Amino acid sequence: RWIWDDDVIDLISISKGVAELLSEKLTMLPPSLIEVLKVAAAVGSQVEESTLKLLNKDPLAFRLQLGHSLPLAVQEGFLEKAGPVYAFSHDSLQAAVCDLIPVFERKFFHKKNRYKSN
Repeated sequence: RWIWDDDVIDLISISKGVAELLSEKLTMLPPSLIEVLKVAAAVGSQVEESTLKLLNKDPLAFRLQLGHSLPLAVQEGFLEKAGPVYAFSHDSLQAAVCDLIPVFERKFFHKKNRYKSN
C-alpha cells in the first residue's frame, strides 16, 4: 500500500512553478543583464565585483555592461549587494540562471575562470 505525503507533493509542485516563473522572468530581461547574471551564476552563489571586472578585461571572453547591469540586478531583486560582494537572492534563482547557460559556454567559462584565478 502506498502512502502519499500531500504536503511534500504540494511543495514539489510549488517549487516547479517557482522555477518556471523565474525562467520566464529571466528570458524577458535585457540581454546585457542576463549575461552578467549568467557569469555571476557560473562563478557561484556569490561573486566579488572585482572578479567580474577582472573577467571582463578579457575582450575575447566577456563584454559585460557592469556599470548598468549590476545595479539593475540588485534593483530587480536578482542579486543582493553587501560591500563589494554580490550574492544571488535565492539558490533557486542561481540554478535557474545556470540553466540558461548552454553547456559549451559553461565549459568555456570554467576554463577562463580557472585561467584568471591562477
